[in-house]
Amino acid sequence: MDRINVTVTGLDHIRARLEELPDAVGNDGVEAADNYLLNILISKEIPPYRYVSRRQAYGRTFFSDRQRRFVMAGIRSGKITIPYKRGGKTSGIQSQWKIIGTGKSAYLENDAPGAIYLYSEMQANQPRLVGWKRIETIVDAYTKKIGDAFERGARKAIRRLGLD
Repeated sequence: MDRINVTVTGLDHIRARLEELPDAVGNDGVEAADNYLLNILISKEIPPYRYVSRRQAYGRTFFSDRQRRFVMAGIRSGKITIPYKRGGKTSGIQSQWKIIGTGKSAYLENDAPGAIYLYSEMQANQPRLVGWKRIETIVDAYTKKIGDAFERGARKAIRRLGLD
C-alpha cells in the first residue's frame, strides 16, 4: 500500500534550536508542530466542492477505435498491467492523516489508497483542478505557523522543566 509521509525540511532555525535544547524540550516542540500540521490537513486544507468532469481533466482517452482495441487486448493478455488503485471519493482521505511515533522521531502519515494521487507529486489532474493542494504546497504555506507551534511547544516544556 502506498503511503504519504510528511517530513518538514527547510526549517533551519528550528533544526538549530533542536540541537541547543534538551531532548524533552525538542520532543515537545516537534509534537506541537506535528499536531498543528495535522489539524491543518484535517480541517483547513479541504477545497469547496467543485465538479470537474473526467473529460475536462483528461480529455479523450483513446484517439481511435484501433488504439482502444490494442490497449484492451494488451490488458487482457497481461502485456499491459494497470496499477488500479481507486481511492474512491476524496472526502475522507484527509481524515486518514495520523501522527506516527513520538517526539523528534514523529511524522505524519496518510495510508489511504487514494492519498498518493491527492497529495503527492503523483497528484491526478482532476483533484488538482478541483482545488486540492499538494502536501509541499500546504507545508510551504504554513511554514512560519508550524515554526511558531514548535516554539510554543518548546517554551511550554521549558517552563514545565523549570529551565527558564
